Amino acid sequence: MLTYVKSNLFESPAQVIVNTVNTVGVMGKGLAKAFKDIYPEMFTQYQALCEGNQLSIGKLWIYKTPNKWVLNFPTKQHWRSPSKIEYIEAGLKKFVETYSEKGITSISFPLLGCGNGGLDWEGEVQPLMEKYLRPLPIDIFIHLNDTKSKAEHININETKQWLRSDPSQLSFAEVWEDILETIQSPVLDKNYSVELVQDEYEEQLIFLSNGRHVVITKGQLADLWRYLRGVGFCTWQGLPSGLFDYGKLIFDFLSKLPYIEIISLSHQFSNEDDLKDGIRLKPGIQSKMSTVAEDSNHEK
Repeated sequence: MLTYVKSNLFESPAQVIVNTVNTVGVMGKGLAKAFKDIYPEMFTQYQALCEGNQLSIGKLWIYKTPNKWVLNFPTKQHWRSPSKIEYIEAGLKKFVETYSEKGITSISFPLLGCGNGGLDWEGEVQPLMEKYLRPLPIDIFIHLNDTKSKAEHININETKQWLRSDPSQLSFAEVWEDILETIQSPVLDKNYSVELVQDEYEEQLIFLSNGRHVVITKGQLADLWRYLRGVGFCTWQGLPSGLFDYGKLIFDFLSKLPYIEIISLSHQFSNEDDLKDGIRLKPGIQSKMSTVAEDSNHEK
């Protein structure tokens, strides 16, 4: 599924993140410079490939770490030259042909060839990315430019820690403990209250909001967590059966957990109005329960 997200590429939960490069071995500014700072070993190998004329337009090179892969995608030949739309298409064709054999199951793209590359997003690049990427049966995220999270301004040390961690290992048991703690917390929105009840079959959360009585079961929340943990993002369409009408309420409540936040995203994008609230796993994910356990271990 193709999803547009307004968040930092380096904070993506996807298996693979895409770096746009030239073919002469220079990562001098913008996104590529950030990749160079975070993965100096990758830059050294990339430079050697370029100097040996082994990386060219239409070829893709994957650099693998234990928790993240970086797909280096040539969008220009020389760093002084602009990107060309035919270069973007050549790379996208190669990606479609090879993603499966490379074992890619989810991937995050920047706006290929835009920004420093000089290509027009709406008129040139977006239609091409839609054409090649939307039909693919894997999770694909396109990261829209966000003035609050430019690559040039990221904290390199924090980003390294995030990229080299495995942020999707929390069990639902840990999440449920955090949910129960959040119910008692003053951080809850004043527009609703939450009560835990036990019916004949399972525990439920009862939300009272603007005169509405909304029931969400523990099982539904477990399904939602498994989806969010697996994909990293969740739109209204990703909500379990029966919860679609309560997306705003659910997203607001879950965003009170320390590792979930509300972001803007959409499965279709023509302008900013298409973006709706969704949720994602935050960088540096950790549950309150895990923190307590770690503190206890340190005390020993």
